[in-house]
Amino acid sequence: MENSQKVSAGFEISKSKTYYNAKIEKSYFQTGVYYGNSYLSVNGEKIKDMGLTVGFGINSLKSPLSYSIVLQYGIKGTTSNDLVEEKYVNLTFALSFREAWYPRGKKWD
Repeated sequence: MENSQKVSAGFEISKSKTYYNAKIEKSYFQTGVYYGNSYLSVNGEKIKDMGLTVGFGINSLKSPLSYSIVLQYGIKGTTSNDLVEEKYVNLTFALSFREAWYPRGKKWD
């Protein structure tokens, strides 16, 4: 076992709309890259993990639901020293329910 490190970078582009005097994010596009060393060292070789992620999401204005889809491609390991290199693809679909923390309207004491 060894110390692990990871470096990540990314950006997001979003579209917002003013809705009942509040700015709400309607949709967004995110992308990023990462590179890191695992805590494992096999045959004196550190296990490296690198990849790319791309995601898109939509927030509904009329209901508390939001939808997002993320695609991740990565490479983990190495073929040197008779080790195994793994190439992987992950597809994630998420459905989220959000709350209204400060709704306008009647307040009860």
